[in-house]
Amino acid sequence: RNNGDGTFTDVTARAGLHKGGSGKGLGTLFTDYNSDGYPDIFVANDAVPDFLYRNNGDATFTDVAIATGVAYNSEGRATASMGIATGDYDSDGLPDLFVTNFSLEINSLFHNNSDGFYTMTTFETGLADPSFSQLGFGTQFLDADNDGTLELFVANGHVWDNVSKITPSLSYKQRCQLFGNIGTGQYRDLSETAGAFFKRPVVARGVAIGDYNNDGAVDILVTCCGEAPALLRNDSQTAHRKHNWVKIRLVGTESNRDGIGAKVWVQTNKRTQFKEATCGGSYASSSDPTLHFGIGTQEMIQSIRVKWQSGRSQTVDFSNTENPVNQVIRIIENALD
Repeated sequence: RNNGDGTFTDVTARAGLHKGGSGKGLGTLFTDYNSDGYPDIFVANDAVPDFLYRNNGDATFTDVAIATGVAYNSEGRATASMGIATGDYDSDGLPDLFVTNFSLEINSLFHNNSDGFYTMTTFETGLADPSFSQLGFGTQFLDADNDGTLELFVANGHVWDNVSKITPSLSYKQRCQLFGNIGTGQYRDLSETAGAFFKRPVVARGVAIGDYNNDGAVDILVTCCGEAPALLRNDSQTAHRKHNWVKIRLVGTESNRDGIGAKVWVQTNKRTQFKEATCGGSYASSSDPTLHFGIGTQEMIQSIRVKWQSGRSQTVDFSNTENPVNQVIRIIENALD
């Protein structure tokens, strides 16, 4: 706990975060899984059950991973979890969870059922087979083509440099993967056509995302063992395939300055998109906190609604204003709507 005077107090035990048992945490993420307004904590553990600490609203937490269905995979086994990402992959307005795992395990996609429970949907979404021989680390959901649906990036690379001698079907260096959202709650592997980097095996670890060159397309930064990081510039915004977008920067006043924990809905004539301002996630990485919404061929947005961590709701109406697409919009908590 920050004491406000440049010092901190360890409140782990008081908060109940020591009650989950011995973990081997590699990925940590704040997300409000049950939409009660309080940020919860997911911990991806290596070879032991994952943790999901529900925020009780009184500065204490309770591990509900088993009860909610995210402690184990669909076979009831603990996985060697590495990285974690959250995003609304099926556009139902709820934050889902994606966890990368060890080779010969499949990655875990947990669908948020809206009732406080999750269902593992890795097989149904087409993400099972492509991950079986991979060892995933960093991962992120992102709208790579600005069409309003979330793609999924996974950084792969084994931890044993002699793994091919032990298991010939596996390799130390592995290819990273980009999965395209085909809009029906399923994914398709786009790695073969995503660029030269995806054809080169590496030992990838951390993943961070953000639009580094401000061209409206989300880029990817990948750290790799034994070589320089790879900065993957997103070239999807070409002249013949350009989609519109809007980026939102939150500035908290009553809430924290970066707006962490806020929920944002962007309304167009076609759909409503949802994103949560989170922190943590991936593996040993931190991404740009700016929220990026692709809106496809829509040429305007109707409104942006923000539910701040303080509990305040704020709506910015664009129906009678100049077209706000393809720009960064800063929303300050408690400012005039």
